[in-house]
Amino acid sequence: RLWGVNTVLNFPLEPMIEGGLIELTADWLQSQFHDPIIKDDRMLTDLANPQIQIDFRQDFDKFRWGIGYSGYQVTKSYYVDEYDYLKMKPKWQGFVETSLFEQLKIRFELKNWGKERQYRQRLLYDDNRGGALVQREETSRLVGEKVKIIIAGEF
Repeated sequence: RLWGVNTVLNFPLEPMIEGGLIELTADWLQSQFHDPIIKDDRMLTDLANPQIQIDFRQDFDKFRWGIGYSGYQVTKSYYVDEYDYLKMKPKWQGFVETSLFEQLKIRFELKNWGKERQYRQRLLYDDNRGGALVQREETSRLVGEKVKIIIAGEF
């Protein structure tokens, strides 16, 4: 079984801020699955909870820019002989976009502004997850900024 809430809200900021918009996206999912390996109920694999994104953007005729914030996420993955837990801390992102040239759009994006902190725990079992724990890995890392340049148009 799978249930949850998906919310998308847009708040236009005109006339206070010309071309301004705040976008809020939030997902919260829960599930229940009877796992025959461990003979107990658990969540489905790879559900990231919660997923929260808040963006501010401002659109002008030939220029757009914006910043965004993603809240923390937790993902649990279940495999035959492995359990993987990943927690990603909040992160910032931003973009600048222009269409100054006819039929050509250029977009510059910066992701993980201020670095993204991740914590991962991986448990490996003998034969399957119902067996004895044979290895435990824990990592904590900083994921650096990512830069993306997009050039789109008709050539």
